[in-house]
Amino acid sequence: MKYDVFISYSNKDEAIANDVCHVLEDGGFKCWIAPRNIQPGKQYAREIINGINSSSMLLLIFTSNSNESEHVINEVDRAFNAKKTIVPFLAENVVMNEELDYYLARKQWFVAYPRYSSRLGELITTLAEILQKPVTGNNRQQVETRDEVVVNSVYEKHEEARLSYEQAECLDSEGDED
Repeated sequence: MKYDVFISYSNKDEAIANDVCHVLEDGGFKCWIAPRNIQPGKQYAREIINGINSSSMLLLIFTSNSNESEHVINEVDRAFNAKKTIVPFLAENVVMNEELDYYLARKQWFVAYPRYSSRLGELITTLAEILQKPVTGNNRQQVETRDEVVVNSVYEKHEEARLSYEQAECLDSEGDED
């Protein structure tokens, strides 16, 4: 296998997927993630299939967005049929649609909500055990340091977005009183 982990996600969750990818790579895993690993001029769907086939496992970043994504369902289907290990990484508390449930109902899920970023260090340990891949001392220190940075920066970004949204909602509701 050329890659340890194929990361499947909705493009609406690109920030989460990139955070997970960076932490895994800091932990010594070789990750395949679109669009980074798709060469210009290549057929997108063919490259996705090649990425899944050349990876040891599929990590599904599960959110309400991925739950609705036909592309994610196709990727899970391909991995399932190729007998790849599939690890659902639940970044949100959402009921899976019937199609994903068909493939994943019997899988143990990695529950990472409400703050997925606080579970990334544990994710590395879990994937290392599944893949029987050691996380070396240097990589472990990088993981702990990176995990702390990701936890803080991701939480701050989400908190800023939430506050901005709430502020906008307050301004809208003030304007509605006219």
